[in-house]
Amino acid sequence: MKEKDSKKEEKGYPGIFKRPGTDNWCFRYQVNKSRKTVSLGTKDYDEAVKIVREKYKPLIETTSEEVLAAHVANARKMHIQSKKLYLANAWDVYSTSPERANPATVSEQQSYKSSFDDFVKFLDNPRITVAEITHVHAEKYAEDMKKTSTMPLIRTIAI
Repeated sequence: MKEKDSKKEEKGYPGIFKRPGTDNWCFRYQVNKSRKTVSLGTKDYDEAVKIVREKYKPLIETTSEEVLAAHVANARKMHIQSKKLYLANAWDVYSTSPERANPATVSEQQSYKSSFDDFVKFLDNPRITVAEITHVHAEKYAEDMKKTSTMPLIRTIAI
């Protein structure tokens, strides 16, 4: 085994262990107060540490539970897009996403929500999924806004 290069590793790398009766190293971490354990698929400790440093770096270094949850979802390939996201639920998902735009003011946030609500109302189909919305829907909505709005078309719809 190579010489340890940090105090953290003097007693072993945190979270890396072997389950009784197995040869492969595992990694244990905690997300949302729930423990998760994954096999690292290697019998070599140094390789296990390397895998954890490369593959699970966000779990080790992040300071925000919100960011950590996003990394875990990404690692599990459980992106929101892989599930059916109904338009009726899309704002709730967007507003809790760590990847969302962060408006500078409350009124700007309300404007985003208002624009979204207008689009949902225009489509009049809450069971449509975000994946089913096409440029045709957006073009029809833009045409409708031009006809019904007394203000110039300045709002941007981001879907």
